[in-house]
Amino acid sequence: MTRKEIKSTAKLNLKKRLGISLLANIICDIITAVSSSFFAFIGLIFAGPLEVGLQKIYYKNSQHEMPKLKDLFSPFQENFGETFLLGLLTRVFLLFWTLLLIVPGIIKSYSYAMSGYLLMRNPELGAIESINQSRKLMDGEKWNLFKLDLSFIGWILLGIITLGIGFIFITPYIFECRTVFFNELYDRKFLALETVSEEIPVAA
Repeated sequence: MTRKEIKSTAKLNLKKRLGISLLANIICDIITAVSSSFFAFIGLIFAGPLEVGLQKIYYKNSQHEMPKLKDLFSPFQENFGETFLLGLLTRVFLLFWTLLLIVPGIIKSYSYAMSGYLLMRNPELGAIESINQSRKLMDGEKWNLFKLDLSFIGWILLGIITLGIGFIFITPYIFECRTVFFNELYDRKFLALETVSEEIPVAA
């Protein structure tokens, strides 16, 4: 799927479901800002579950389902331990790589980029396995995701020019594009392997 096709699909996904996506982003930003302002670790407690919850909303958009606001908070009830651990581990790992050099930190951020989606779609994986699976999924794909992110530079500049107001509408578009990217990648790499393995007869 080309970047143009990803963006076109993302726009269609958001067309009838933009309102809930906007509201979820705003609530997520407020909770993160307020919790982090008191104590950094409190913000870290919320970070992983909120990220996975937000990804669930965009994933439902991509499946042409109407997400609900409760989806944002569902990881706190359904899988808090693993989503919290995922948020903690990815930040610790990225901090470690960034302290070594900036470029390895950026590369690793793309390696871990799909871990939240994987945990959201397959809760039984757990945090560590979701990170490992994300590394496999992003093998050979980091540059493609980087180019997709880079294509939003004009929108990001617009958000800066509008003193951040534009980001209210830009962020859901970027998130949905990343979700479409994940779906295409997951179907092409993982589901294809699962289908092949099911077709191979087991030796007696």
